[in-house]
Amino acid sequence: VQLSAGIAGRRVKGQAKVTSSHSRVEDLWLEPRDPPACAEAVQAVLAADVVVLGPGSLFTSVIANLLVPELRRAVCDSGAELVHIANVQAQPGETAGLSLSDHVERLVDAVSSRALDTVIVHDGPPPSPGGDALRAETHLPGARRIITADLLSRERDGRVGRAHDPDRLAATLS
Repeated sequence: VQLSAGIAGRRVKGQAKVTSSHSRVEDLWLEPRDPPACAEAVQAVLAADVVVLGPGSLFTSVIANLLVPELRRAVCDSGAELVHIANVQAQPGETAGLSLSDHVERLVDAVSSRALDTVIVHDGPPPSPGGDALRAETHLPGARRIITADLLSRERDGRVGRAHDPDRLAATLS
């Protein structure tokens, strides 16, 4: 299965090329467009109490999986709570210039306009070294509830890291 994207009026093939394009993703698709889903993944989604989307590269990791029609249907048909864990910062070459609202809008589009039950977003010190942090927003169209927490990892010397801290994230999810 090949991931392809429409970027700045041209076609780009392959995850690495999408990520390194440094242009806004206008469209995203798989080739072939209707690949088979892993049956175990579909069953796991349908049996889940909570389906967590993210964190990860919005287009090439999270949404790419939702382009598999049977998996997308399972997510949409599942009675599970649908949770999105927002990245702590925009990803250069993939989501640069997109706000948290933009991320949520694209994710809701990818799940056939099913609202997200919860969006979990970092609200604390900015990622190091600066980065293009995704700012918490008080209202996100397409999200029923927003949970904010300090989710960033800390370096051994106490400096703020650039990624989610697994223990902080787990505590927020529970």
